[in-house]
Amino acid sequence: MDLSHDASAQFRYDIHRPAIIAMTANVMAADIEKARASGMNDHISKPIRPDEMFLTMATWIKPAAGKAAMAGLLPDGASISAVSATEPVALPLLPGIDTQAGLITTDQNVTLYLKLLRRFADNNQHFGEDFAQALQSADPQAASRCAHSLRGAAGNIGASAVQAAANTLEQTCNAQLPFEPALAAVQQGEAPGS
Repeated sequence: MDLSHDASAQFRYDIHRPAIIAMTANVMAADIEKARASGMNDHISKPIRPDEMFLTMATWIKPAAGKAAMAGLLPDGASISAVSATEPVALPLLPGIDTQAGLITTDQNVTLYLKLLRRFADNNQHFGEDFAQALQSADPQAASRCAHSLRGAAGNIGASAVQAAANTLEQTCNAQLPFEPALAAVQQGEAPGS
């Protein structure tokens, strides 16, 4: 996030002064203050909650075109309501996953949520191996980024125990502490200390 802090400071020299909104999983008060001190106007936390995101954006973005102008951007025959509609699909019962929390992330779009679930499974089925490779990388932040990515993806689908465990793993990596207990918690899909 340091690069974005530097970039926002540079944007502040622009006479048009665009609104800059940080979008990050770093939601501690110190992180938000650092973003604002670097020139960012506001903060949107991840995992994204569409209602909160749009409220924050509405504070800083003034619409230039209404619904009629947006219709010209859609394919022929498509309507704005059809684009945002959700299809009635039964969700499977998934141990450790709060599907209602995940659906909030997708603004109740079941099709998108199912896509996120599949992507999560595909991308993280070998997390232990990926993390071990990251530990061997010449990049000292690779393991932390690996845990960070898992944390964000888990939060998006409503896997709060995995999200919490990945957060602990990320913090452990950043502090250069022994990571084995945190990694075990991630692999078992448990919240730290449970």
